[in-house]
Amino acid sequence: MSFMEQMNGAGNEPKEFGPIPDGSYNARLHAVNTTPGQDGIMLTQLEFRITEGEHNTRRLWEKVKNSDSVLWKAGVLYNGMGLTTELDGWPDWCNAMVRQIDRDFRITTLQREYEGKIYVNIKQLQPLEVPDVVPF
Repeated sequence: MSFMEQMNGAGNEPKEFGPIPDGSYNARLHAVNTTPGQDGIMLTQLEFRITEGEHNTRRLWEKVKNSDSVLWKAGVLYNGMGLTTELDGWPDWCNAMVRQIDRDFRITTLQREYEGKIYVNIKQLQPLEVPDVVPF
């Protein structure tokens, strides 16, 4: 089969990606973007990519509205990343998240339903630190 036939035939195969099941996954923080939300309040989206196992290369997004009503969610992420630096507001928190890009974490997910759709949220995360290797 030629490359063209393979390429054109690949689009005919149905690809269905349901929500990632509840569980724990090794993932890397790939991107952090902060943009104005529809209501004018800034919204920060973190994109994680699973790095191992059955769901390798799948992505997870966690959105955090930069509002005091969801400080708890910002705290789950910040503290879960092992960060301890004092912050002076949402811009500092967003910058701290950007500095974590390309860092690896163990993420525990939880599915929730809203208006008939299933969403995957991060329930917990912790850093995957590579221990220092001592040469012998």
